[in-house]
Amino acid sequence: MMNRNFNREGQTKFMDTQHLFTRLGWLVLFTMSANLSAHAQINRSSMDGFEIISRTPMAEKANTLGVTAGNAPATFRMADKNGKVQYSIVSNGDGGISVDALSYIEYAQKANRYVVYGDSSRVHVVSKAYVNFYTGDGKLLKALGLIATWPFTAALSESGFFAIAGNKNPAGTAPSMALSLYDANGNKQWEASLPNEIPTRVFIAEDGMYTAVALFDSDKRTGSVRYYNNKGALVFTDREHSSASGIEFLPSGKAVLAVGNGWFLYDLSGGYKLLASGKLPGNTVGKYPVSAHPSRNLFLILTTSGSPTNTGYRLQAFDSNKGTLLADGSFEGEPSWQPFRLAEVAADGNIRLITSREVIQLKMK
Repeated sequence: MMNRNFNREGQTKFMDTQHLFTRLGWLVLFTMSANLSAHAQINRSSMDGFEIISRTPMAEKANTLGVTAGNAPATFRMADKNGKVQYSIVSNGDGGISVDALSYIEYAQKANRYVVYGDSSRVHVVSKAYVNFYTGDGKLLKALGLIATWPFTAALSESGFFAIAGNKNPAGTAPSMALSLYDANGNKQWEASLPNEIPTRVFIAEDGMYTAVALFDSDKRTGSVRYYNNKGALVFTDREHSSASGIEFLPSGKAVLAVGNGWFLYDLSGGYKLLASGKLPGNTVGKYPVSAHPSRNLFLILTTSGSPTNTGYRLQAFDSNKGTLLADGSFEGEPSWQPFRLAEVAADGNIRLITSREVIQLKMK
């Protein structure tokens, strides 16, 4: 839930610090031990339904930042060039790429796009959203300038759609909240007005057919999730859930919403119809904890183990027709919120799971 109270004069004040990780999500240091065994123990008794293909210990990456990266993790180092702070992208062997440094950087894997947004990279509180689009080789496609002020939240899909929900007016003036969607080249597709409530999360279907935004009304202490189609028209409003830690749009015209320790499967084709729901063993992990399988009617949710010490990961797969549990895996590690998708399903159906200790390649049996 968002951690600010938005009053009628458009001023904001802190209420708690839960969402601080979102604003500072790009400052996630990968300082994992390089001495981990490639055969770390896994609770095999709960591995039914998954098969391990390979495992790689997390390499030592001190002084390298793991960045908000949409559906794929990327890494970068900060550098000063001619007195200007830049991000030097060092993942995937493309160490020669440099982009101007703002608060957040995300990478759209399929579109091969970087989106850099926010305020100065060296401020503690991000109150402005300047947005730049770059090609995969670091060429500036479009600089959108200042498009939102706090409160705002944004997301990037693998295909390059970028959505941002926030205040269009300068800080200190009456708020004007809006949700906007841009394509992979930085062209605005649509803009929709929002209630003067705090946007906490935004989620995009990979094909841009749906965009969802979670809103919090600080006066009433309630919230809602609003769904918009590819033209920017409001199609559903979910008032049963005051927030969402994850929403994934499935190829079958359905959506999975995760919140707290539960998940809910909805049919979007004939109205917002609840098809199934269930409990989760722990809290969801990562910016995108729910993942759709590209070729099978199932989805995956990554959570903490639910153990008293809250250590360990649980990866569960569910049937997307009836919500039946198909696979349940337990993995060692120390879960923490990370600004990207920790369990990603590739086009061939293989699953890459990133834990605090290793990278594990899996597949469904």
